[in-house]
Amino acid sequence: MSNLVARGESDEVVPSALPSAAVSRPVPAALVGIARLEGTRAYDHAGRHVATVYTVPMGDLAHASAQRFEASRPVDHVTVHAMTADAQVPAPHYLLVLWHVPEPSPTPRR
Repeated sequence: MSNLVARGESDEVVPSALPSAAVSRPVPAALVGIARLEGTRAYDHAGRHVATVYTVPMGDLAHASAQRFEASRPVDHVTVHAMTADAQVPAPHYLLVLWHVPEPSPTPRR
């Protein structure tokens, strides 16, 4: 589930207008190397959890606190992709991608 929230004028927390990211969804073309999305988790073709992806309304990113974007693994770098409205998210938005430190390849047994 996403940690994103929108704040009203009185600074009370209100739910985001964007759909919940709790189910599998199509992978946007901007996410090169991602084979599937499940909630905020992104997986490559080998099934490795390689990134955490947040959907953020365009007007909210500048006001978002960094603590609202969490990753379950260490982060190597971050990318931000501007997206137009689509069937999953009916408003212009950003994909904030926390790319994880690559997992080491298993050492071959001898």
